Amino acid sequence: MIMERVRCMLSHVKIPKSYLGEATLTTVYLINMSSLVPLKSDVPQRVWIAKDVSYQHLKMFECLLYMRVAKHQMSKLDNKSKPCIFVGVLRG
Repeated sequence: MIMERVRCMLSHVKIPKSYLGEATLTTVYLINMSSLVPLKSDVPQRVWIAKDVSYQHLKMFECLLYMRVAKHQMSKLDNKSKPCIFVGVLRG
């Protein structure tokens, strides 16, 4: 089940297989944040920590984001951020 989802995720966003680790971690995290039939449609994360879970921190796998550049790595006229591709899950 996990590897089928990982394979689908990598294929869908057309990124190299070298991102297998990030895709696997993201897949397992999302499974733990999803309702499951064996738990009577409850969310594993909620069962483990006994608190409601929030989904506000989730971002789309392979979305565009901007990373802040440290002041010591830029000159006065350089951009303060650089574009990157998000390939994981922000864990809150």
